Amino acid sequence: MSKILIICSQSIDDLGLFNDIKNDDDYIFRVAYEKEYTRKSIKSFVMTILKKVHLNPIVNKVINLPGKYIWHSYYDVRKQIKDIDTIIIMNGAVRFIDYDFLHYCKKHNSGVKVYLYFIDSLQSQSPALVNSIDKIFKYNWDEIFTFDPVDAKENGFRYLGFSYFSISHKVNGHSPAAVSDLFFAGGLKGNREKLIIETYQYLTENGINSDFILSTYGKELKSFPTGIDISEGFRSYQDILKRTLNSNCILEILQEGQHGTSIRYFEAVCYNKKLLTNNPDIVNYPLYDERYMKVFMSPQDIDLQWIRSDMQPDYHYNNEFSPKNLKHRITKLYE
Repeated sequence: MSKILIICSQSIDDLGLFNDIKNDDDYIFRVAYEKEYTRKSIKSFVMTILKKVHLNPIVNKVINLPGKYIWHSYYDVRKQIKDIDTIIIMNGAVRFIDYDFLHYCKKHNSGVKVYLYFIDSLQSQSPALVNSIDKIFKYNWDEIFTFDPVDAKENGFRYLGFSYFSISHKVNGHSPAAVSDLFFAGGLKGNREKLIIETYQYLTENGINSDFILSTYGKELKSFPTGIDISEGFRSYQDILKRTLNSNCILEILQEGQHGTSIRYFEAVCYNKKLLTNNPDIVNYPLYDERYMKVFMSPQDIDLQWIRSDMQPDYHYNNEFSPKNLKHRITKLYE
C-alpha cells in the first residue's frame, strides 16, 4: 500500500492539526527534532559525543560530513521508503531536514515525490519561516504547495487550500456558557501589534468582555493595555482552545501581507463559533456564512451588538478540513 510521509514541526504537532491521520494506515507521521541522549549509560554518553562532533558547524566547515539525518527523529522512516510514494515537508520542519535524507529516499525509491507545504505566508514574519527561509529553496522540490492563494500566483506554487485541521481534541474546563464575549490569541509578528492593541482598547471601552492572549516571542513591549494576557512564547493549545470554546466570538487579525486564513477560521467553523476577522477574502471561503462571520478593517467597523448576541452558529461542518482528505486532494491536482 502506498503511503504519504508527513514531517512537521513540534509546534504543528502541539496544535494537533494532523491528529486525524496519526493512526491512519495511509500516512506515516513524524515530528522533526534532534534526538537527545540521557547519558545514563556508556552507550548514551558515546552517542552524545558522536552527535556533537557530527553536527558541529566548525567541523562541517572544514569537511561537510554526510548523513546527519541519523540524529533526527525521522531517520527510522528509511526502512519503509519502498512503501512511500509521497513525502510532504511542512515549512516549519525544513530547518531540521537534512537533504541527504531526501536524496537517500530518492535513491532507494525513484518514484517518490517530495513536496514542500507552506502553512505560513511568505510575506509574514513567522518565526517558523524566518528561521528556515535561507534553506528552503536549496532543494529541488517536486512541487511546492501553499495555503496562500497570492503566494501561489506570485511564485508559481500549487494552491492546496483548506485541508489541515483535526477536531479531535479533548478540552478540560470547557464551560457550556460563554465566559467572555470575544477571544483573541496571537503573536507580535507580521506588523499587527497596533491593530491588536487598538481593537482591544476599543472593545473594552465599549463594554465588551475581551479575552486576549498576546505572545511576544522575545520582543520587548514598551506599553500595552492592562488586561491583556502577555506570554513570552507559545501557549498550550489546550489553554487556547479552552478559552476559545468559552467565548462567544473568535477574533482573527492576520499578519500584514498574509492572504490565506489562520487557524482561527478553522476553529470557528469546526466548533461553531462567530468569527470577527480583518480578512476580506473570508467571503470566498468554504462554509462562509454572513450571519456568523463579520469583516472589519478598523475597530470602529465592529458591530458590538453582533458580538454580544447569543446566536448559536451552525456551519454544518462535515470534516471538510480534515487532513484525511489530503491524499485525495493531492491526487486530484495531478489527474
